[in-house]
Amino acid sequence: MKRRLTRRQFLNLAGASAAAALLDACSAPAPGPAGTTGPRYRAYLPNVLAETAPTPAPEPAAKPATLEPTAKPASPEPTPVPRRTLPPFERPSKLGIAVQRFRDPQIMDRIIADGHPRVVKIYGDLGAAAEIKQRSPGTIVVGHINQQYDFQNAITSGATDMAAYAADFVARHLDQYRVNTGVDYWEGHNEPVFENEAKMALYGQFEAERVRQMAAHGFKCAVGNFSAGSPPLEQWDDFFPALRAAREFGGALALHEYAAPTMQHAYDPASGEGWLTLRYRKVYRYHVPPDLHIPLVVTEAGIDGLVGADRPGPHGAGWQDFIDYWNQIALDPDAFWAYLDQLQWYDEELQKDDLVIGATIFVAGALGHFASYEIAGGMGELLTQYLMAHPVG
Repeated sequence: MKRRLTRRQFLNLAGASAAAALLDACSAPAPGPAGTTGPRYRAYLPNVLAETAPTPAPEPAAKPATLEPTAKPASPEPTPVPRRTLPPFERPSKLGIAVQRFRDPQIMDRIIADGHPRVVKIYGDLGAAAEIKQRSPGTIVVGHINQQYDFQNAITSGATDMAAYAADFVARHLDQYRVNTGVDYWEGHNEPVFENEAKMALYGQFEAERVRQMAAHGFKCAVGNFSAGSPPLEQWDDFFPALRAAREFGGALALHEYAAPTMQHAYDPASGEGWLTLRYRKVYRYHVPPDLHIPLVVTEAGIDGLVGADRPGPHGAGWQDFIDYWNQIALDPDAFWAYLDQLQWYDEELQKDDLVIGATIFVAGALGHFASYEIAGGMGELLTQYLMAHPVG
């Protein structure tokens, strides 16, 4: 049987989106007024970040001998009035960011240092973990080491001794685990997909062994790391060994939740559950017993047009590919606000579930073909002010 490509494999064959360059050009911060220093940010939320003009220097007083009238002070420039505002929030946000590379200073200096996101996931650029802990001590960091192979390769090669396979996996990366002490949870393989319960059972054994062996070195794991809409619900009982080990050693479950053309696609308001976003509620309510309800981190979330079948809307990958469609269905004409509205909806749902640690929006510092997912720039500034509006504490 021909194996279905995963969303990541499909993206490796796709070209980069040109929308990123356009949004970058539109989202650069406005220059500060003459005579000022330091950054100046566009005030999307005036109750969070006030954007004020400098007070004009006073005119010198007229000399009494000439009896010239005192010059009229120049009128200050009006403060720009943002088109929208958000009220203060009683509950802290559970949103964070997934970062491929910290090449844009905004990611660390603004989104993390000022926004203090609940959770940050790092791919490969793991040296940033220590700085994240310095600049935002309350932020939980999930680390992912990019693999040259996946779990399917192990199965294809005939591996059945999952303890030995886990030992090899941990040994390959142990030096990186040891030097990057700012990471709270370590992921394993990315988005494994299994066509039957037997293969899922092997993966459950592998993840359980990885958790135990990592714990022996003093590290915690995020297990699973399943893609949006997977695994099939009937396969969850084969993964219970991994959940038991994670419960024993202080680990967490990692899932990805994407949808398109909006984040609400395939969501049922009556049940509060979805087949893509908020799918974890189906898992915890019906397929995992209460004693295995371990903490959950949604380690990738947002818009992804490569998940789900028979969805409406255009072909596309990241959120930037759906801006025109959002205009057609009368979402906010400002693309940044249109996306934030969806993220806020998701955030407010996550806040209802205490077992959810948080969710990371994919992606900041995008590489190559992930350009249409990029949130650094104007979207990153709006997100920062949103986070500042209801801080984690």
